[in-house]
Amino acid sequence: MRRGGLRSGDAPGGGLSGYRRGRGGGARRGRPVRDARATWRQEVIAPEFFKLTSLLLQYPGDELLAARGELLAECGRLGRRRPAKLLREACERWVAVEPSDLRRGYVETFDFRRRSSLYLTFHSYGDRRERGSALIALKQRYDAAGFDLDSPELPDFLPLMLEFCALAPEAGLEVLLEHRESLEVLRAELGERESLWAPIVAAICATLPSITRRQRARVERMAAEGPPTEQVGLDPYPAAEAMPPLEPVAGGGLR
Repeated sequence: MRRGGLRSGDAPGGGLSGYRRGRGGGARRGRPVRDARATWRQEVIAPEFFKLTSLLLQYPGDELLAARGELLAECGRLGRRRPAKLLREACERWVAVEPSDLRRGYVETFDFRRRSSLYLTFHSYGDRRERGSALIALKQRYDAAGFDLDSPELPDFLPLMLEFCALAPEAGLEVLLEHRESLEVLRAELGERESLWAPIVAAICATLPSITRRQRARVERMAAEGPPTEQVGLDPYPAAEAMPPLEPVAGGGLR
């Protein structure tokens, strides 16, 4: 099932984008996350880091594959900190894979395995009704930061979250922290399978504070049990289309 792909001229520095800036303007700072923000500023080179992680976690369509050399060059400019090093090494592996193998691996990893879903609330709620409320709350977080979601994807799709981090770093940090346990479950699952995409998720996790003992216990429980299986009419895998690129709109903004 295809989810990614770029339009001509979008990769990698130009953005995707699944968001358009709302009338409210820039990102809202939101509630304090002091310790996390200190780590964030020390470890992350934003927004390029998050643009690149978002792109590398999308389906490898023709236009994304055509930009492999540029993606690798951009990763090489991120610096020497651990998240950047992990991402650079991951990108080197990613660009070396044959396109057909890359596409097949993506589908097998993210479309056919519940435990490695890129829809982060799925790890916590599966198909339960509570997931609908979590998705609405996440959409409201984007709205509160001044961005309208303009994508066929659900708001918990990790590449969309990462793009939000690139556009609104502090608000994006809070969103990632709220889904820290699901990110850790995904990182562990991909790492156990020695997935090509494991170092990319590991790089993202390396920008965040270490999980607490309580979070660790919950992560271990989530990993052991897998996503809840209750079926209530909420499809965890929506019809997928390419996320539209940022486009100029009246008034000089982007969408």
